[in-house]
Amino acid sequence: MRPSLKALYIFGGLILVSLAVVVFAEEGAMITVVLAGIFLVILLLDGLKSWPGSEFSIRHRLPNCLYMGATDHMELEVIVPDAWGACRMEIAVDVEEKITPVTVFYLMIDSLSRNLGTVPLTPLLRGKSSVDRIWVRWQGPLGLASWTRRIDIMNSLPILPNIRSVSQDAVKFSARDALFGIKPQWQLGNGSEFDALREYVPGFDSRAIDWKSSARHHKLICKEFQTERNHQIILAYDTAHLMREPINGIPKLDHGINCGLLLSYLSLKNGDRVGVMGFDSKVRQYLGPTGGVQNFTKIQQVTADLSYSSEEANYTLAMAELLSRLNRRSLIILLTDFEDTVTADLMIDNLKRLSERHLVVFVSLRDKDVFDFARKQVTQLDDLTGTVIAQDFIQERAIVLEKLTRMGVQCLDTSVEDLKVDLLNSYLHIKRREMI
Repeated sequence: MRPSLKALYIFGGLILVSLAVVVFAEEGAMITVVLAGIFLVILLLDGLKSWPGSEFSIRHRLPNCLYMGATDHMELEVIVPDAWGACRMEIAVDVEEKITPVTVFYLMIDSLSRNLGTVPLTPLLRGKSSVDRIWVRWQGPLGLASWTRRIDIMNSLPILPNIRSVSQDAVKFSARDALFGIKPQWQLGNGSEFDALREYVPGFDSRAIDWKSSARHHKLICKEFQTERNHQIILAYDTAHLMREPINGIPKLDHGINCGLLLSYLSLKNGDRVGVMGFDSKVRQYLGPTGGVQNFTKIQQVTADLSYSSEEANYTLAMAELLSRLNRRSLIILLTDFEDTVTADLMIDNLKRLSERHLVVFVSLRDKDVFDFARKQVTQLDDLTGTVIAQDFIQERAIVLEKLTRMGVQCLDTSVEDLKVDLLNSYLHIKRREMI
């Protein structure tokens, strides 16, 4: 128990009054001593009234894990003695640095013995985090005495890629053949697989007519083709320092991971094989292409282990190792970022060699603040300088993307909000065109 700020102010006031009384009337000194004694007794009674006792306890329930881009809650249950009555309790929670600091909040305690509250937990970075302790402070009925309790938790709390959003988005494609529509497709060209023969009806593509089968059956017969499956898709994540930069409070790397998990799930469900690679100055993680939805948990685990790095990305080493590991033409989706044309030259040279054997999709995230700053109306000299720098940055970015496009690399420069839709559309376009 300790005196509250209110009690200190009152006691300080009594001291000033005592000094004034002693100066002007020495015989009144005894009165001030009596008043101070009475105040101390009241302070003690106020503290005893709010004494926690054995009935006081705080129970908590933490989620099993946290997901990037989502806010979960820790549930608190405060049990107090029935004799307390109504009061206000101040609660603070100590969390590890990968979780947004929890602001102090207040919980109103009524005459009931059970009081519930929730604490929001919003992750900032993936990895292992923890909720360390809970601090609780309350005052007596008169607000003179305050009590403080510390409850040590020290619970480890893993922060994972946002599987919830993947599940929600995947529901939209849960129907049979939803990726390519319900209607059958007749896709001609190299790489298409023959499926079946059926009688020609008006509206079918006349180029799909099988004349030999038509002659045998004395009626027009068409060939049905279906899209090839069992393609290899590699999600290559750049985990260097540029990908740690946050957009909307979440690092670029985690935006790419969340989108890549959705693409992985749909690709596995569609019969393709998906692998993952993470690299910075060297290759840190690699999972070879695997098929089947049952292997989605492996991909989830590998992406969850992708750590943030402060090093530069070594494209030469990463692309060379990827070329040595892949023995057939694959779709490589590279999620990375670059600063200017100088630092991008080495990346372009390596992607050129990679694109000669594989189909490469280059994915980079736009920083909305930079583009907004470039379009900002200039009113001051400082704004002019910043606007010119932003426009130069955008121009250099466009030059790099144009070079990659000329080499046959599929470039996808998009915003965080449009990343999922644009990447899925690009994947579906590649599948339909049989470009792999």
